[in-house]
This record gives sequence, structure tokens and C-alpha cells, in this order.
Amino acid sequence: MVPFEAGRELAALIPGAQFVPLQGENHILLENDPSWERFLTELHEFLGTRGPRWTQEELKQSLARLTPRELEVLQLIGRGLSNDKIADMLVIAPKTARNHVSRIYTKLDLESRAQAVLFAQQANLPHSLSDPS
Repeated sequence: MVPFEAGRELAALIPGAQFVPLQGENHILLENDPSWERFLTELHEFLGTRGPRWTQEELKQSLARLTPRELEVLQLIGRGLSNDKIADMLVIAPKTARNHVSRIYTKLDLESRAQAVLFAQQANLPHSLSDPS
């Protein structure tokens, strides 16, 4: 839909940007496209951020560092619950929930709740506490 040259011109107007042609069948890049990983790599390099992706081995090793309670808390973080809601669901004090969250960040080397949500989602933790999957 947008001419190829228009992409080059746009990139030239953004300080520090470079135009990176990507292979694909779609006008909008989709997660299952072959160029998706290259796109993420280029994007994170441009932004100066670490991509929010972990290998399956990294996920497995990281999850092994958590206690069963911390796994429950991480699961609830992944569902988008606040510390107060987590405390209510697990019938613990809000301060205890905050302490669990802090330990999870430290053990998993996470810097933010958004990273914890992404980690939990990529780890495919069960959606509910009673869900065995």
C-alpha cells in the first residue's frame, strides 16, 4: 500500500534510523512472518532496549528459582492483577504481596511490572490458579 521509497524517505527523516527491508507476504508484519525476529532485533537495537523475549531454557531456569508461592504471584501478575488484588486472592497482607513481587523481580532480573507480565505470558503460566495447564 505504501510505496517502498516512501519507507526509505521516512527513515531518512528519523535521527539514527535506518531503513531495513524485510521479507514477507503481508503489508503489515505479523508475528508468524519469517522476518518477525529480525524486526524485533532491529527495533530493540534502535530503541536501545533488551527485547522482552526469553528462550525456553531461560524461562525454565528462571522459573526454577521461584518458590511455589512466588509462582502463584507471578501467575497473577501475568493476569494483570495489582498487588492489593493479589493479596486478596491469596489471603495475604498487601505488604507480603509486595515483598513477593520484589523477590520475583530480583530472582528473574526484571525491572518493571510490564516485564513481569510479559515474562509470565511467555512462560505460559496457567491463566487461573485452578487451571492445571
